[in-house]
Amino acid sequence: MKGTRVATINYLMDWIAECNGGMLWCSGLAGTGKSSLVGTLHELLTVHAGMWNRLGAFIRYDRIEYSDASHLITSIAYSLGMYD
Repeated sequence: MKGTRVATINYLMDWIAECNGGMLWCSGLAGTGKSSLVGTLHELLTVHAGMWNRLGAFIRYDRIEYSDASHLITSIAYSLGMYD
């Protein structure tokens, strides 16, 4: 929803701009807005794509579809391999 989580999004944009080489892990209970937050962040970063060279990933892990957590690493490796 437009206008929500502005402080969180600003914090994340600042964190990305600083580029300290770290990783940010976004986790939480189902339905708390993680996907919406990352979707908004993706839209903003698409607009500002020329400003920064950053690699990011959004991984949705469905425990019903992937009952074995080892598939997560394979999925990440595949996604990185497809990055151009």
